[in-house]
Amino acid sequence: MVKRILLTAIALGFLGSQIAFGQANPERLISRVSSAINVEVKAQKGADEYNYSKSDTLEQIRNLKYRVAFYKYRTEQYRAFVDQVKEKISNLQFKKNEILKLREQLEPYLADVVERMSKFIDTDLSFLPEERQKRIINLEKSLNSYDVAMSEKLRRVFAEGIQVEAEYGRSVESIDETLNLNGEDTQVTVFRLGRVGMYYVSLDGQETGRWNQETKQWEKLPDKMNRNIRRAADIAAGKRIVEIVNLPLGEVR
Repeated sequence: MVKRILLTAIALGFLGSQIAFGQANPERLISRVSSAINVEVKAQKGADEYNYSKSDTLEQIRNLKYRVAFYKYRTEQYRAFVDQVKEKISNLQFKKNEILKLREQLEPYLADVVERMSKFIDTDLSFLPEERQKRIINLEKSLNSYDVAMSEKLRRVFAEGIQVEAEYGRSVESIDETLNLNGEDTQVTVFRLGRVGMYYVSLDGQETGRWNQETKQWEKLPDKMNRNIRRAADIAAGKRIVEIVNLPLGEVR
């Protein structure tokens, strides 16, 4: 702007001197001066636009530097994230391999457990035979089913198989049944004392007996044992308070 004022002053001075000495046509001089001023104005305008453009470019450069620094930070952060994800994937793959190994060992183990449970029931006291055999069949179907998860197979074998069978050893049961005694169907009350023994009492209380595990048959007990067997049956049925009762376990004489 200072240059423009200075140039204008020089041009006016030149014009005055030319007019004073009568060396030029005033109109021509004015035209020349105006042309010179226009050139200067255009030059100054171009200089101003360049300065603005330069300032804007510098601002863009600063912004780009900030963005580059931010992207560099993000890149390092994402690399750390990627390393963490890779580590998790590696751990999951390891766990997957371990689960596959466990599955390979667990499936035959569960099948063996169910098979041994079935054999045990065949040699155990003869109580709830249909219910227990049905449970074994259902467990075998579960193990051979492709749409049952391994966790569910494990739960069924232990919760619906082993645990139930274990509870039988700690429970006392009393039910009314019809037994074939001496070739005749007889109404009796059968009570089971865990896995210790099974006994029966006739409805009139005059005959008692027990299950002989060796012969797999019911056998009559001597009349002298009727009282204790009846008391034990009443305790099992909840008709009497719990008390100590002598029951035959081995050979009866």
